[in-house]
This record gives sequence, C-alpha cells and structure tokens, in this order.
Amino acid sequence: MQPLPEEDYPKQHRHPNEADRREEQCVNPPGLGKLEHEHRHDRGWERLILTTAFPPAQRRCQQPRWYTRAVKALLLDLDDTLLDYSGGVDESWAEACRTCCTPRGHDAARLIEAVAASRRWFWDDPERHRTERVRMQEAWTKIVVHAMTRIELTDRDLAGTIAEDFARRRRERMRLFPDALDCLHRFREAGVGLALVTNGDARQQRYKIDRWALEKYFDAIVIEGEFGVGKPEAAVYRHVLDTLSVAPSDACMVGDNLEFDVDGPQRLGVRGLWLDRDGRGLPQTTGIQPWRIIQSLTELDGLP
Repeated sequence: MQPLPEEDYPKQHRHPNEADRREEQCVNPPGLGKLEHEHRHDRGWERLILTTAFPPAQRRCQQPRWYTRAVKALLLDLDDTLLDYSGGVDESWAEACRTCCTPRGHDAARLIEAVAASRRWFWDDPERHRTERVRMQEAWTKIVVHAMTRIELTDRDLAGTIAEDFARRRRERMRLFPDALDCLHRFREAGVGLALVTNGDARQQRYKIDRWALEKYFDAIVIEGEFGVGKPEAAVYRHVLDTLSVAPSDACMVGDNLEFDVDGPQRLGVRGLWLDRDGRGLPQTTGIQPWRIIQSLTELDGLP
C-alpha cells in the first residue's frame, strides 16, 4: 500500500478539433434501453460520459471511455500498483520466525503472534512510519526486537537473523502484476510521459526497479529515500511535473494509497486514480474522492 511500507497494514457537442477525440461506436439493441448523455466541463474541454439504462452485460459495445484530450503524463506508484508487494507478507514473517526459532528451541508460534502485534504498533504511528520506511531492514529488526521484548525472549542475534530471513522471503515472493508491463509498453508507445513515484527505502526500491528492468520505461523516477521527501508532499509532485514539463491538469496519478496517490496530487490539480485491486470500495471513514476508481491497470485504456 504506498503502502504502509509493509502493507501490514480507488454527439451532441464535439470539440472542433476532431483529432483530439476518440470515436467509439456503440450499438443500442432495440428494447434494451436508451443511451443517456451527460456532459461535463473540465478546464474548457467537454467530455462525454456514456451511460446506459440497461446492464453492462446486455450492451453490444465496448466499455464507455472518458472523452477528453489525451493525458500527457502518467504518474505511477510502485508497491501494490505495478508490483505485488503485499502478497505473502504474513507467511513470510511466520516462516522466518519458525526457521530461526526452532533450531534455538524458542516458541515460534508465540513469537509469530507477538510480531504481528508489533508490526501494527510500529507502523500505526504516522511519524515513525514516515521516518522508518526509508530504512526497512532496520525497521524490520526493530519490529522483532519489540516483539521479543513483549514475550520476554532474550537472544542477542535472533532479531537481526529473523529480519534478514524475512527480507529474503519477501524478495522471493515479489512479482509484477500481470497488467503492469503491458500498461507501461502501451503508454510508452503512445508517447505519454511516464514517471514512477514511490515512497520508501532507496536501496529496496532500486532493487525492485533493477530486478524487473523498469527504468527504461520512465522519463522520471522519484524515490523518497533518494529525493529526501515522500508522497503526499507537494514538493514531490511539483518536481515530477517540472521534470516532465507538463501542467497538473495534463497529468494523472495512479496508485493504491488514497492519501499518498490521490489526495496529495489532487491538491495540485493532478487527477488521482485510485487502484482498488481487491474491489473493496472506498473506506466509509475517508473524505477523499478519487477522480476515478479502477481495479486493474487495463482500465486505463481510455486515457492515452
């Protein structure tokens, strides 16, 4: 999520320049309802949203698209947006604890439970979250130390050993989402400026970028641990927009974290798209309203 770095924790009017429009034909089968048109204005550009009075499954047409000028820059989060970073985190912690505790005669099950509680305690503090996510190996070690203290387990080297084992297992489990590379290829070929904007540890994030050879797709890469400040700070997004030489209204940001990837950029006028891969919907407690909610990067088809 950006993430808690640990994931421990959305014809009737046309513009005179038709080259800037994308035509999409849609057949309205007789008796299934009528096509409704809703017109909205975005900085002087009209966009047309097509909605139907009949269920999507009954339409003989492609999914409706936003009709607007093409986006000039697409900003993307890394963890849990392009990369499945959260998958297997609980299993990795449990396996690391069992592997390191059993040979030493420690109660692994008890430590696993304590580590889960310590992870929540550690990342729930906003200031600690901000300062510790840029040095993850140390953070993981501190989590284990805290858990061991909770259950009065004393073993001088155990915390560091578990943290290293956990980190190795996380690296082995990490995978790009199936829709990631196709998305990058398509926007790159379309001439859209691409930026990777990610929070976290510089070494950890660079490892992911290098492992999957992602750098070649991007015109700008901003990593919190290198840049010195992270999302949702306005300085991050201003830097990216300046690097790409685009106005906020010509850019979109896509990510899984409502605060970092939606609210932050939208305060500057960048359209924020919330990636809700699990389809859970907006939390009832949030006041953040994404410009658009998607469940897959394939749903970005209407942007370029």
